[in-house]
Amino acid sequence: MELSGLNKITFYKPERCDSCGGELTYKGIGRYLCNDCGKELLDDYGTLKEYFRVHGPTPLLIAARETGMSKDKIRYILDGRYTEIPTTDAQTAKRALFADNLKNYR
Repeated sequence: MELSGLNKITFYKPERCDSCGGELTYKGIGRYLCNDCGKELLDDYGTLKEYFRVHGPTPLLIAARETGMSKDKIRYILDGRYTEIPTTDAQTAKRALFADNLKNYR
């Protein structure tokens, strides 16, 4: 069986600091902090969140060009399929609200 027309979406998640090679600690909502040099790194979710925080509502094509992410990856994140949302975690619920608000700007 041949699967054609399907694209695999690969998400970036930093594993080591790109400046010093140090270990990272997850700080939440796509942000990581280097234990050695203190540099903050972002995964794809964090990059997109930061982009919309700075630039506000932006057309999908422009957001894709500016962040270097594919349109499919951005749609996947904005549709809320990127993170699992347990109902008991208040911080995760806030992330879900952020994603829901972004959906309205596509």
